[in-house]
Amino acid sequence: GPPPRGPPPRGGEPLHLGADVGLRDNVLSLLGCVSAAWLRPAAEAVGGERMGGEPTEPAAVRRFVDKQVLAPPAVALSTTAEEGMHPAEAGRRRDLLAREAANALVVTRVLRLIVLLDRASAGGVGPAGCLFELDASIKSTRRMAIEFSRAYLSAAADVGRLLGSVGLELHAEQTAADEFDYSLSTPEALPAELADGTRLCRMLRAAGQAYGVEVALSGPVRLPAASRLQKIHNVAMAVAAMAAAGGAPPPAAPSSTG
Repeated sequence: GPPPRGPPPRGGEPLHLGADVGLRDNVLSLLGCVSAAWLRPAAEAVGGERMGGEPTEPAAVRRFVDKQVLAPPAVALSTTAEEGMHPAEAGRRRDLLAREAANALVVTRVLRLIVLLDRASAGGVGPAGCLFELDASIKSTRRMAIEFSRAYLSAAADVGRLLGSVGLELHAEQTAADEFDYSLSTPEALPAELADGTRLCRMLRAAGQAYGVEVALSGPVRLPAASRLQKIHNVAMAVAAMAAAGGAPPPAAPSSTG
């Protein structure tokens, strides 16, 4: 589906994510592409407060993110520069600076949240399950940062590239292989569930890691393996890797007519 809708870039006009309820709702929809099981601990870390109640209930997590990440922070400003200014002008200046400072803090929180999710995914330290919802329109931390910067930052900059320039490259991306259910149901269903080669390749990788044997697959598993040729490709790749690891004879070339 299309990415969550947001306002178009506004050139040099400052946005106020903390104070604008509509903008906050759009950011929450963007962050809602992330699984609640992942979003909650990341928001707890960024907001500095633990969440009570049901740990992964999406609506509760959304409210928590709104409160801890997007709520406008209190900003203390120096009034030294206001000396000699008309009180009304000084008040307008103070309000503008306070909004800009609060907006900068909210933007920083959102980017910290995205970077934290990326690092947790890369380091394998997050909760079980996929980083992004299976039906999410965005399944990449880099794309999430880019969509956020395009819609909610006044400067038309590639925030992914800017983060990369300071050593914060975003790499986490969810693929069909990440979302595939590799579980096996019953012994009777084993032949059918291994027939497309997808689980077979996964089992070989797991066995290689468990026994310290290098299992080198010749290419990516084809998912979804809907056609006969895709299934043959996956099974032949698995058997060839098994043979190279010393666990099976080399496979015969599959027949194009059998």
